[in-house]
Order: sequence, then C-alpha cells, then structure tokens
Amino acid sequence: MPRGSTSSTSNGVRFRSTSPSGVAADPCRSGRASSGELSNILLVADLVAILCSALRTAAPDPTRDELVAAIEQIDAMPSASGGAITFREREHWGCREMRAVEWRSGGWRVVSDYAPVAAATAD
Repeated sequence: MPRGSTSSTSNGVRFRSTSPSGVAADPCRSGRASSGELSNILLVADLVAILCSALRTAAPDPTRDELVAAIEQIDAMPSASGGAITFREREHWGCREMRAVEWRSGGWRVVSDYAPVAAATAD
C-alpha cells in the first residue's frame, strides 16, 4: 500500500499502513518488531466488535445474563486478529481457528491457512 494509506480488516476495522517512521507496514507486524502494538490494536478491535455485535442483538438496557446470551449467539464472526470467532453456551473462548507460524529469517512467517482448532492440532 502507498505510504500513509489505510485499509480495513475483514470486520471493518481500519488501520494505518505505515509505521511511525513512514515505512510501509506489514499488517502482520507493528512499526517495531518487538512492540506488539498492531496485534494489541487488532485484539482490542475484536473485543469492541464482539461487544457491539452483542449489544445490537441484546434487548435494550440488557442485564449481564442477556449480554452473555447475546455473545453466545455470535457464530463465525470475522476477526481482525485471527480466524473466525464463535461463542456457545459455556464455551466462551471464541477463537475456533488457528494457523501455524514460525520464526524464520528474523521474523514471523505464516506457514498454514486458518483451520479449525481440532484439525490444526492433529498430528
């Protein structure tokens, strides 16, 4: 992407495509390799998207139980930070997909597509 441009993740979260130094940013990394800044921003974006989705689904002025029930209706919601997010009753971890990454040549590299957690962990 050109310097200073913005893009959107699959759930509509917008991010700036350059690091603070003006160098084009890889969306998998922050401006500084060790900062974790972008990954934290994407995680927060996912949490806000989950809350907004639940608030749209829940009754006006929801109780805690109604909000939890609305979150439990989220199924295969695209996320900014990873695979699709699904919640179920008494299953509140959300992430049901993962992908393999490895450290190579001084940086993390994606080595597989997202797959259901059970399939991704099978030998």
